[in-house]
Amino acid sequence: VPIAARLIIALVLEDYDISLEATLLMILWFLATLYASTKGIRWILLLVPAFAVAFGACVAAAHFYATGFLTKSLQINKKIANALMIVILCFLLLSTWSAARVTALNEIPSMSDAWYNALDKINREAAPDAIITSWWDFGH
Repeated sequence: VPIAARLIIALVLEDYDISLEATLLMILWFLATLYASTKGIRWILLLVPAFAVAFGACVAAAHFYATGFLTKSLQINKKIANALMIVILCFLLLSTWSAARVTALNEIPSMSDAWYNALDKINREAAPDAIITSWWDFGH
């Protein structure tokens, strides 16, 4: 979506100063990850960094065009326009931040009696200088 938004902006504003290499890299990243996800759903996690980079580029482009509009059309000082855009972008992130905060506050540790008993047994029976290596990823 962010890549498509940038391409639409470029077509509407006739701004053809697009980094084709970066755009192709992002498209390739998305397509390769989507293909890999057909072989295992865990590969879908690789879309997160690709989407974050594309979204960041889209926000940067929106910031650039909005500050340009504010300085040229409304005759606002460039520093004030930049500060205003940063405040607006922070307000857009406020709902996401508050939702993440509520989720974190309501998270319950996933400790069970079986897990506690296993760790307690290791603590009682292992040597004091023992190094325990484990992989606790819930059955994967």
